[in-house]
Amino acid sequence: HVTNPYHIHVNMADCPYAPFLTTLNHAYTNLVRSGDKTIEPDPSCDWVVGDICCAKTTDDLFIRGKIIEEMAESTKVLNIDQGRVFSGIPKTNIKVLIDTFSISRTPKFALACRLFDLAPIDQEQFTAEQNKKVRKFFINRIKKLKVESRVYIKGVRDPEIGTWPVDMWLINPGNGIKERVSDELVKLGVAQFVADKVPAPVGSYKQMELGPLERCGVARHVSSDCTIYFAPDSMRHEQEELSANLANFKGCRATVDWKVGSACVIRSDQWFYRGLVMHLIGPQLLEIMMVDSGMVTRVLVKDIYPVLLCPEIPALAVPLQLAHIQPAWHCSDGVNWGQPAKNYLYELVVNEKCQVDVVTKTPDHYIVTMTLLNGQDVGVSMVDKSFAVNLVPGKTPSTVSMTTNVTSSQLSSPAPSSGSFSPQGRSGSLSPVSSIQISAGAFSPATLTSSGQIPVFSTLQTSASDFTMSPGQISAATLSPTGGLTPSSGSRCSSGDKSPIINEETKELLNGL
Repeated sequence: HVTNPYHIHVNMADCPYAPFLTTLNHAYTNLVRSGDKTIEPDPSCDWVVGDICCAKTTDDLFIRGKIIEEMAESTKVLNIDQGRVFSGIPKTNIKVLIDTFSISRTPKFALACRLFDLAPIDQEQFTAEQNKKVRKFFINRIKKLKVESRVYIKGVRDPEIGTWPVDMWLINPGNGIKERVSDELVKLGVAQFVADKVPAPVGSYKQMELGPLERCGVARHVSSDCTIYFAPDSMRHEQEELSANLANFKGCRATVDWKVGSACVIRSDQWFYRGLVMHLIGPQLLEIMMVDSGMVTRVLVKDIYPVLLCPEIPALAVPLQLAHIQPAWHCSDGVNWGQPAKNYLYELVVNEKCQVDVVTKTPDHYIVTMTLLNGQDVGVSMVDKSFAVNLVPGKTPSTVSMTTNVTSSQLSSPAPSSGSFSPQGRSGSLSPVSSIQISAGAFSPATLTSSGQIPVFSTLQTSASDFTMSPGQISAATLSPTGGLTPSSGSRCSSGDKSPIINEETKELLNGL
């Protein structure tokens, strides 16, 4: 049904509207004939604008309708499955829509559309004369020439007026001639063109709140900064509802003015996902985060759809960061966690059942402790593997006690009375450990300076009679005279391994020292 370029109702080619209408009329004809009271409205209540009903029209057909205007003895009803408006329907012909034919069971068949690139000429509304010309155009093409229509969705549904912006083409199956409806209506003088670039969807997918019911779930992804994306078990129903909507998604591509933060739906590996634009890489390539898993991928614009799908369902992946720990190595480029740490954390938690306890919340993350189903504390595991250090005093899971012997041959020759040490060939800093033991070795007094690159340890034990250090910290390790690393008798080693628990960055720095 067509009213004007802003009000066009279409049915999809494969929708079962005709058999549904036949079944509806057969059922209600029998219910009325038998005097069934379940279809009669409550006498104490009156119909109001917006109510969904079953109405018998002036064509003697029962339809699913929406009351759009209420009068003393009659009503104006919109056929929600076809778009036509019926005026003057007696109230006695308005029946209750039984559950068998409800919208929740069978969604309405009519898609309310507007031509995305047209506007009224020098006014806010289309005139009655313009509407008449538009209807005549469609009647001539569709009813007389039997042309087929093709509708391409060009943006998101307007929540205020409930219509989808579309581009419509008419195709004559006999001779194959195609007509673009917008072009023809402009030629008729009933509308004018507006900009044809669709704005990106307004709004975004809201962030989920983690309450007491959202403690258990599954880790879905680990990002490069070791953010864990967590899917609570309590959102399983919403996940099933979203999956059904994505499986039936039929959005069409559009030329969109994409911006960072724009919501969208993307196609990847023949599946659809809700997304968020993170970076505009180029005119044909965007970086998208899948909001329901936390994964980031690069997508061609032809596979990105300007649709805010199921906005009532929040992003199902909650960003978490582990509490009480920090990276064991802080690089000068600002990236705290290295790839080995990210790989270990990914293998440890992704697709694993876990429980989280919220410590605090930042604007971007929940700060949590995380425990796997087998009781393993994820933060403690990161510390034990030397990818992280513990920030809670007295709760360091393991203390590595090492000694160092520095001979005069390792300094300059002849041996000075004091030595200066600084990292060789690496910019950055080592994080603290709970204790360190240093023997002065073959020279005394000795001075260890850091130039601000090695911060402060919590405990220093030294056998030197006069040993000083400038403000700073050094991680526990052993420097043998040859520069090798060996644990002392008190150090902890991993199972079956005789090497100390020290990561590669720490080894490289200490060998440099």
